[in-house]
Amino acid sequence: LFETSPEADRNNPDLFRPDGELESGRYRPMDTLGYQYGAAYETPWRLFVCIVIGLYLGMTIGFLTEYFTAGNYGPTKGIAGSGEYGAGAVVIQGLGVGMLSTVIPLLLVTAVVLGAYALFGSYGVAISAVGMLSTLGVTMATDAYGPVADNAGGIAEMAELPSSVRDTTDALDALGNTTAATGKGFSNGSAVLTAYALLTALVQDSGL
Repeated sequence: LFETSPEADRNNPDLFRPDGELESGRYRPMDTLGYQYGAAYETPWRLFVCIVIGLYLGMTIGFLTEYFTAGNYGPTKGIAGSGEYGAGAVVIQGLGVGMLSTVIPLLLVTAVVLGAYALFGSYGVAISAVGMLSTLGVTMATDAYGPVADNAGGIAEMAELPSSVRDTTDALDALGNTTAATGKGFSNGSAVLTAYALLTALVQDSGL
């Protein structure tokens, strides 16, 4: 909240303020979609909560991706077991599990967008994206692990190394597929938050 007085010239072009309204002699800013910010003393904890929920969103998406793609969990074992009935069963069950795996992350991203907006408007959504992207270095490193393990397996195959070496690289390659899928899910979730913040800034700056 900003102190002002009824006599202040609100039409002064040199006085920059975001959109808002006067309440009891105080100026309450408002964002592009009409969100009215809370009291100034609430700002620190509201922004902190936005960062935390963005961080936990990224972690949760990673755990869900691991569950649906790792070889020691039910979804992947079920797809492998459907291979007894032919390639068509593998394709059908694989598509079904893949579509099912997007439901919970989609609901979580929607909940984070709504929750962050309720805490601090469009800026809260952008801050939650920053919280989610705070682990980007680790995520990108694990994403790069997949191609490295895959290339190691190819080198072992072309060099005609013992079968035990190939067994080890196959296990590493399977883990690399999981880490690569985790990076993709993380990037999709963070893209939704950052795209919302980008479009909101575009609407506000362009005056649409």
